[in-house]
Amino acid sequence: MKFIKEQWAFLVVILLVTVAIGFRLKVYGNLRLSMTNNDTPGYISSSEVNLLSWGAFTGRRLFTTNAVYQVLRPQSGYQILVNGSINTTIRRIQKSFVDIVFLQITLSVLGWGLLALAFTSQIKNAILKILAALLILGFAFVPQIVDWDSLLTSESLTFSLFAFQFTLLIILAFRLSKIPSLNWRTGLLLLTWLITVFFWTFLRDTNLYGLLIDLVSILSLFIFQQFRKQLYILGGAVVLIGILILGWVSSGQSQRSLIALNEVYQVVVLPNPAVSSFMHSLGMPDPNSPQYATWFAKNAKSAYLKFLIAHPGYITTIYYRDTLKAFADGMQPYFNTPEAPIRISLIPTGMAFHPDNPSPVFLDLIILAGLWIIALKKRLPQAGPWVWLATWVFLFASMNMFVVIFGDSYGLTRHALLATTVFRLFTWVFTITIIDLALLPNKEAE
Repeated sequence: MKFIKEQWAFLVVILLVTVAIGFRLKVYGNLRLSMTNNDTPGYISSSEVNLLSWGAFTGRRLFTTNAVYQVLRPQSGYQILVNGSINTTIRRIQKSFVDIVFLQITLSVLGWGLLALAFTSQIKNAILKILAALLILGFAFVPQIVDWDSLLTSESLTFSLFAFQFTLLIILAFRLSKIPSLNWRTGLLLLTWLITVFFWTFLRDTNLYGLLIDLVSILSLFIFQQFRKQLYILGGAVVLIGILILGWVSSGQSQRSLIALNEVYQVVVLPNPAVSSFMHSLGMPDPNSPQYATWFAKNAKSAYLKFLIAHPGYITTIYYRDTLKAFADGMQPYFNTPEAPIRISLIPTGMAFHPDNPSPVFLDLIILAGLWIIALKKRLPQAGPWVWLATWVFLFASMNMFVVIFGDSYGLTRHALLATTVFRLFTWVFTITIIDLALLPNKEAE
């Protein structure tokens, strides 16, 4: 009875997570239903590579999807029966893809469910604990997120593995704030996080740059005296650097990087006389000349980076403009679900969690500033980990948005989905955090 009295709010959270997962699995139609799009054949063909070869990292698709589609490939191979397009289609049971859909759904419900449990475990106020669980589960189990689990692309795994990363960092941050030294539990958590980061990094090329934020966040711990002798933290940073180098080199040697860079030149560089003139000053030949292809393969990436560094005003203007565009729509455009009519009624609820405007970015800045102010003013033990986590989440989303805007010229709304989703999530979860911290006395009761 004493345990129930003390932990009743967290027991309610566990019940909410269980009910929400059951609801998600029940109301969105047969779990075997799936939909491909024009990217899916690329995942299939790329996954035929030897996973232990360099080609598994430098092919048209990245290592993680190569591994998923190879390991789960049926003996008879993959057979596409329905392909989504602008004219939405009905999902079908495509037997050869059932295992992949199950994997996507499983990781999704586990990732978001565990995030709700980890996040609420660190909220002190009982009512806010329950509210936080409702917000996270409501955010995750509306069509704006759930629909991607049926689509055979990288979005579902991108969302799920981010949720796992966030979950593990919450546990690690609060654990290290109390016990900074290494023990087997901390080591296991750190190892699991690094493995998750590895597979998440090699889902999309734009994910690679999230490692820079991970590195800055980890190395920032050495500002504090209690972490300076913890060499295992430095070891984690070294592993991240290794993953970053692997990703940077393999991306540079891959066909996909040249395709994306060529799109940037066709959309951003060549049509703009001012940008094109700058590139010519760096030695870019006439695009119609025979020398252009040779120059492009060797110098296009570095020349574009030099242009961005030399024009901060251009970066600011385009980043602001395209961030507005990126929030335009969070719904997948590939299929309808007449077999699950409740989905239609859930879309307006999803719009509340996933607004189609950039207000979350500005709200997040205000909330992040508020968290820093509370942490500096009240000096609560609980505030430090929350500020560190909130800063990581905001910078993580900002970096992803930046890379998509300046390195991925086509399909901005879809390719920026991770950034817009994380910005939106930040608004909900850290609003709860700031209220919870504000309610605590200056000397937190343990």
